Amino acid sequence: MGGVYSDLGEQQKALEYYNQSLPLWRAVGDRSGEATTLTNMGVVYSDLGEKQKALEYYNQSLPLWRAVGDRSGEATTLTNIGLVYSDLGEKQKALEYYNQSLPLWRAVGDRSGEATTLNNVAVGLVSQQQPELAIALFKQSVNVYESIRQDNRKLPKELRKSYAKSISRTYQDLADLLIKQGRLPEAQAVLELLRIKELNTYTRDSRIPSNGISFTPAEQKALDEVLRQYSTAAEFARQLSDCAEKKCSNLAQLERQRDQINDTITAMLDRLRTTLKDQAKDISKLNTKEYTEAAEKIVNAQSGTVLIYPVITETKTQFLLAFKAGVGDQAPVTYKAIDGATIGSDTLFKTANDLRKALADPTSDLKTLQATSQKLYTWLIKPLEAEISSPSIKHLVFVGDRATRHIPFAALYDGKEYLINKPYTLTTVLSASTTRDPSEPQPKAPSVLAVGATEFRTASPLPYVKPEIFSIVQTPDNKQGIFSGLQYLNDQFSFDRLRDSLKGHNFLHIATHGNLDPFNIDNSYLLTSSGERITKREIQRLRDYGLKGVHMVILSACDTGTGGRNSDNLEIAGISHYFMEGGAKSVIASLWKVSDPATALFMKELYKHLKAGKTKAQAIQQVQKDFIQSKLTVKDAPPRSLAAVPDTTKATTTVNFAHPYYWSPFILIGNNL
Repeated sequence: MGGVYSDLGEQQKALEYYNQSLPLWRAVGDRSGEATTLTNMGVVYSDLGEKQKALEYYNQSLPLWRAVGDRSGEATTLTNIGLVYSDLGEKQKALEYYNQSLPLWRAVGDRSGEATTLNNVAVGLVSQQQPELAIALFKQSVNVYESIRQDNRKLPKELRKSYAKSISRTYQDLADLLIKQGRLPEAQAVLELLRIKELNTYTRDSRIPSNGISFTPAEQKALDEVLRQYSTAAEFARQLSDCAEKKCSNLAQLERQRDQINDTITAMLDRLRTTLKDQAKDISKLNTKEYTEAAEKIVNAQSGTVLIYPVITETKTQFLLAFKAGVGDQAPVTYKAIDGATIGSDTLFKTANDLRKALADPTSDLKTLQATSQKLYTWLIKPLEAEISSPSIKHLVFVGDRATRHIPFAALYDGKEYLINKPYTLTTVLSASTTRDPSEPQPKAPSVLAVGATEFRTASPLPYVKPEIFSIVQTPDNKQGIFSGLQYLNDQFSFDRLRDSLKGHNFLHIATHGNLDPFNIDNSYLLTSSGERITKREIQRLRDYGLKGVHMVILSACDTGTGGRNSDNLEIAGISHYFMEGGAKSVIASLWKVSDPATALFMKELYKHLKAGKTKAQAIQQVQKDFIQSKLTVKDAPPRSLAAVPDTTKATTTVNFAHPYYWSPFILIGNNL
């Protein structure tokens, strides 16, 4: 009962039950139950901010764990004591307890405990100005987490989500530390691992690759020595504790030996600090090729491209950029780190959510929306202006993260204009290493397979889907379409027909309702008129039916990408991943429910610009600029006669398509050519 109340946040109620159970465990002589209760009470007092009280209970439980030989319980309690000392600002004391718990986690094979404690030790080393050794411990933590991730696919949904959230900070802190040390290719590799991990956790796709992060020879040697010394110290600490409990005669001698061991560890750390500072040649030989080559392919796909990784920690924002250092095909790709605002992840995430809410509401006050958007511009774009203001920079490619992947960069506002009005195209990628064929251009004479529905048995109608598709696809019965191809509407649209018709088409246009679950991709689907759900399983099957030949998938769906709040905002990335993992080069999707006539107009104009020879990114940019400048209005939407809907109220004709609700939700993911 105490554990339940603790999980519910009712800590005082939890203590009442723990205090009732404690004498019962003692009465029956169950030392394991007693130790568990004492440890749990320590956790509650720590959560209540009563750190000294927490230490009292942990120090009571620790000898009990040792007495019953429960190394897992012992490791947990040692780690908890370390956390309390860390909260109290006693970093060295915290390290001593982490050092004792680490070999115990390794001994019992608890990789999650091992990875967490490696992270804690690394954080402690950073506080002691030992960044080089901290990097080695952080790397080992990441690699242990990566090994857990490979086995993580069978975990229940909520445990996977909890796991993912608990370790993202380790990746971010390692990337931050590598950037501070000027080790930028390694930082990029860590950020790639983080993006892949996030995708893997949400999609449970075993085909997403990950090989961990490499060590320099000096780092590996230092890590091995540290782990050996920590193991020796931990074993001795257990002997000392046992002696103290039994009041043995040589306690004073053992205490002096403990001091000697601690002095040895201190000397070792000082020596390793010097050794690791002198490893420039080793660092230059590290194998980050798997990730740097992927970034280089994106940068080299179009002249003037900058690949941008936001690095958002709890206290600040910074950026890692990849771009060509010079002009010409032979110019090398280089990396540069840029400091951002002292804005942490919580503030950034809240502001991004506020903007997202305003953008998704066509009635939101434009000035208020722009004020919120300007905050994000100041944090996310302004720090980059010195680098991207060169006339040679034409394309910005963002690697989305938890705080930014659910907002359109196009709608960020500098006080005078939106980012999309500036001379850059804007694209996002799920990660560099999962981006397919970034340099492959569109086919010269593409064929479109367009499917959709205007009426649904289980959802509201989308009357403008018919004119949307008619304006795009040219058939023997419809000469006004832009590209040749096939179209299937309403009852003609089924997964079987989509699957059997896909081969030979370069663009796949799906205009229908979609529902994307932010926590479980198994609950995400696209809807046919009959109510059939096209889930990730159906999308995966398209791999063998022509998806590899598809250059662009457009999800012109009413709710595509709108899975809910308080998530990692991976729902649109998740479904896009399944299309691209199956062979599609890119996906265009909407971030929120969009006005039906606005969507129809947007898509018609998009295809028109593609027909004229623009790249996908250029076409989207042009349509968005035309909406902003009111060159496209509700009067330009496809004819209502095709939509089979009557004229609406006067309010319809006064709808302002320049509001970012109408033009900014459409984002391009992947190949931008």
